[in-house]
Amino acid sequence: MRTLHRQPGDAVLRAQLAGVDDQAGEVLGDLARFAGQVTLIEQTSAGINLGRLQQERAQLERGLHGLPQGPLRAERERALRAVTDQLDVARRLHDAREMLLARMQAAVLGLEGLVARMAELLALHATADGGTSLTAVKVAELTSDLEGMRDGLAEAERLSRSTLAGGQVQ
Repeated sequence: MRTLHRQPGDAVLRAQLAGVDDQAGEVLGDLARFAGQVTLIEQTSAGINLGRLQQERAQLERGLHGLPQGPLRAERERALRAVTDQLDVARRLHDAREMLLARMQAAVLGLEGLVARMAELLALHATADGGTSLTAVKVAELTSDLEGMRDGLAEAERLSRSTLAGGQVQ
């Protein structure tokens, strides 16, 4: 995109495309931040032994079956809640990771599509005898699509935070 925005001889179009390029740079910055978040989530998730927790939960559930009320049952129920909480955290981490990765993929593919559309715009501009009204519309579409990408990334981040917070939107 950076290479393409510098190509037009028309200074007005070059300036408009520079704005598109700046917005694309902001999307790339968002993607880099998301990559850091995904890495952190993966590192955190690696410390959770799902197999062991699932076995413990099953063992605790079996141990509660037929156990009368009393201090032993209360302690096992407390242990079961602790294991269930850890499993819930693992699920939320997984869900947040998947949300971020899906949105990152969509944004990358969207950026690739914008590069192709920018190349098309430049070809159109070159053949339309400086058709500024049509190219201005196309530049506005590119800008709008980039704003939509940024909004989508912000929404994905909000949803992943909500997921990590246990469904409580922050």
